[in-house]
Amino acid sequence: MENRTIRIRVAVICGLLICAVAITTRTVTIAAANQNSYGAHGVYTTAATPTPTATPCASVGSWTEQAPYPIAIWGHAVASVGGNVYGFGGIVNNTAITNAYKYSPASNTWTPIAPLPEPRAWFSGTTDGTYIYLLGGEDQNFNTTATLWRYDPISNTYNTSLPSYAIPTYFHACAYLNGKIYRIAGRAIGTDFHVEVYDIATNTWSMAANYPFANHSLMAVALGNYIYAGGGNASPNKTWRYDPSTNTWDDAAIADLPAGRTAAASGAYNGRWILAGGDVNFAISTSAIAWDPAMNTWSDLPNMVQARDYLAGATASQSFYAVAGSSAPGTGTNDNQQYTETLCGTPTPTATASPTLTPTATPTPTPTCPTGYSYTTTTSTGTITQVTTDTGNHCDDCMTPIMFPFPISFYGTSYTGANLNSNGDIQFANNSAVVGTLCPYPYPNLGPTIFLYQDDLRTDVGLSGCVAWANGCGIFTGISGTAPNRVFNIEWHAVRHNATANTADVEIRFYENTPSFFDVFYNFVGDNGGNEGSGVQASATGPATTYSCLQPILTDGLKVTYTLVCPSPTPTPTATSTPTPTVMPSVTPTTTPTPTPSVTPTPRIQPTPRQRPTPAPRP
Repeated sequence: MENRTIRIRVAVICGLLICAVAITTRTVTIAAANQNSYGAHGVYTTAATPTPTATPCASVGSWTEQAPYPIAIWGHAVASVGGNVYGFGGIVNNTAITNAYKYSPASNTWTPIAPLPEPRAWFSGTTDGTYIYLLGGEDQNFNTTATLWRYDPISNTYNTSLPSYAIPTYFHACAYLNGKIYRIAGRAIGTDFHVEVYDIATNTWSMAANYPFANHSLMAVALGNYIYAGGGNASPNKTWRYDPSTNTWDDAAIADLPAGRTAAASGAYNGRWILAGGDVNFAISTSAIAWDPAMNTWSDLPNMVQARDYLAGATASQSFYAVAGSSAPGTGTNDNQQYTETLCGTPTPTATASPTLTPTATPTPTPTCPTGYSYTTTTSTGTITQVTTDTGNHCDDCMTPIMFPFPISFYGTSYTGANLNSNGDIQFANNSAVVGTLCPYPYPNLGPTIFLYQDDLRTDVGLSGCVAWANGCGIFTGISGTAPNRVFNIEWHAVRHNATANTADVEIRFYENTPSFFDVFYNFVGDNGGNEGSGVQASATGPATTYSCLQPILTDGLKVTYTLVCPSPTPTPTATSTPTPTVMPSVTPTTTPTPTPSVTPTPRIQPTPRQRPTPAPRP
């Protein structure tokens, strides 16, 4: 075998002391005496009872303060591109400003970038994965605008020649979906209910179906093929789903907010809609919540470090950032609050032996898929389903954690989440941005892993091959169908590191009602896999299946189906000869999540509209 040099970069999530444990489909029999387990918070404990009850795995998250924003600000716009967070404009001393900055999570530093062409405040920003689009807001004289500016992170320049939208607004929401940018409601001469749509390809604006009522200071996000919007001053607990294919707003498609909320940080993180801070029931709050589209439910997240409203949010690398905001009416801050979740992993229970003075006949279940059994592959043709939920993976050699919408079985073990490698693999127990071709498998430095198209790849934006997709390079997800027949897709838009014109569009498809197999699809594969590897492995020592290794067989339109073939579990009795018969109890490891303490929101000084100079009479 040829010698190959493999680079390993380990992505570390810092500042977290919490680790969740997945309860898998395997059952392990452990001696009853002196049993030990690891609780949900990673604390080593001694079991209090001989038979603990297993609880489902859940991701655990926490908030930490990162490098502060360079100035105290509120009413600003924030967006993320290429794993970095960008902040623009805002209000300082009751005046709109032009300042703009870039935050690098890798170095935890902010650096100045080109200032805005004009001062802006109370505006919004979104991204198509390549550029950042900044919409409307008010200028230094408190004139309401309808401008559309496009910022290019590569050239550090603004395009101000794009057409303006029709109705000048501030305190509006915006979202990007499938090549279009949506401006939703906001403040104009009065409170507005219009929705305007900018088509990037045609460089034109048009009207969409009106928001259900006039509203401002609301939040919005794009998930899957829909836009979700809600909160705001008019009816702060109401939420709606917009379907571009029918041009309609649907109230029943999304559960209402558990409490009224306005002016919160908003974004997509791990396939959910996150709202952080804002005014909750008219009081500034540290509360954070997340909506799960698979379950249509809102859940509480850990509270933020500081209570803020009129802050802005963005997802970058493996975290969600709630940037700056006000601590009291008109009082800006420079907070940079980072929310990061750890994913469920696979437990490694340790059996503790104890003296046995009596004969035992303890059934020992065969593992769900014993050593030696693995996946078989079959091939056919298939078409990639273009999905649009951005995981935030836009980088060179980086990892992004995601949660699955339903448990996914791999080698007989059930997982609720995994880490996605920009270099073309899914890791269920590791978080290592391994680089290069690792085949044939197993690769000794990784545990359970799916290698879709393993190579030194890039998913960051602005590279020549990224123009192959409307939403550029990155890793994207999408869900179709309804439980229990949902389908979950994860799609890589990537280019080769040393040949960025060489593209790879690779997608994996998991099926909720058929966990014994999954499909991998290939398209736009520049070298047909001649420099890459693909396959699966259960552990560092196997079993493993290598489908391709430096072979040009990953052609456009190829579908590879991986099917797990293993026997049904068969109890195998074992006997020990000693005097008196007893039966050994069986113990299942336990994880016990610790509830997040509830924090009472800090009352606002006054729930009245913000003071702003009286504008000159409009003609």
